[in-house]
Amino acid sequence: VSSGLLGFAFREGIEFYKVPSQILREPINLSTKIRMGGLVGNNTVKRLDNSRISFYVTDTVNSIRVYYDGVLPDLFSEGQGVVVLGTFNGEFFEAVQVLAKHDETYMPKEIIKSMEKEGIYIDQSKKNELD
Repeated sequence: VSSGLLGFAFREGIEFYKVPSQILREPINLSTKIRMGGLVGNNTVKRLDNSRISFYVTDTVNSIRVYYDGVLPDLFSEGQGVVVLGTFNGEFFEAVQVLAKHDETYMPKEIIKSMEKEGIYIDQSKKNELD
């Protein structure tokens, strides 16, 4: 049964979760859907036409431009945590879904782990333990 589920997952395409630094360092197959997380870059949100929008997602070290055609969540704003689902073509990220959280201190655990692994994020609650 588990091998059948794995086969189904591979056929449908597995979604990987990465921050911009990982995506830029480790090229991904153009057809692979991934989740990219980080912060919406300040002063980067641009309305292009009708419902098409561009903005940058940053992990504070690297940024990737995102294009999205649709309505952004009410909680979406610059400097806030965001997760986008889509594909990266080596130049920009084409998002099919954008998720945002309301609290400026919120960041999904997976993004924090990825950023800590990259050495570009220190959880403030853990920082006090290090001092």
